Amino acid sequence: MNNYMIALGILGLMATNVTLAQNEKEPSADSITVSTSLGWLAGESKEYVYDTNTSRKLSELDWKINNTAIIKGDISWDPHFWLTLNARGWTTFASSGAGMDDYDWLDASQSHWTHWSNSPNTLLNYANEFDVNAKAWLVKRPNYKVGAVVGYQQTRFSWTAFGGHFQYDNGSYIGDFPRGKPSIGYQQKFSMPYVVRKAHSADGQCLPNLLFWNVGLC
Repeated sequence: MNNYMIALGILGLMATNVTLAQNEKEPSADSITVSTSLGWLAGESKEYVYDTNTSRKLSELDWKINNTAIIKGDISWDPHFWLTLNARGWTTFASSGAGMDDYDWLDASQSHWTHWSNSPNTLLNYANEFDVNAKAWLVKRPNYKVGAVVGYQQTRFSWTAFGGHFQYDNGSYIGDFPRGKPSIGYQQKFSMPYVVRKAHSADGQCLPNLLFWNVGLC
């Protein structure tokens, strides 16, 4: 294990936000806005393992998300004319079907994988995200206004693969893992504090945001 470097997965999300239910209320006295909606989540996460001495890829695991239902929520509060507090997030309802493919390159002389395994019976245990931030307008002029957003975001995913099939040593060994028995699991967590500059021109156009500070925590 000391010779390996693990690169945590790259996650691509495609969320089709088909709103099935939505309720909004805006009590003007408190300047609070609340919204909820339902949607779907699909995507894939890739987990890589590299040799630290040669940078050669040794392993790749592809974890899939198959159209999982999610619920989303958003709340916004304006305690002052220059300050807005926001909290938003989404989460899956329960465990759902997913998929996993595991590729290994154990022979340095060949570019194609030597070992492959697949688990159609994979569960997405959970997936969720939350984001809390505060937006303050620091400068207000007739032609423009400039503000800043300070916030924190965290995203989490967890999968477990059960059973499945394998082809090892370039297909020399083919078989099945015990049905229903957990074979491998994977978790991802991305945490990021951030500061963003916000700017609006006099005609109401939002100028490009500038992310000028963030720290990624795994």
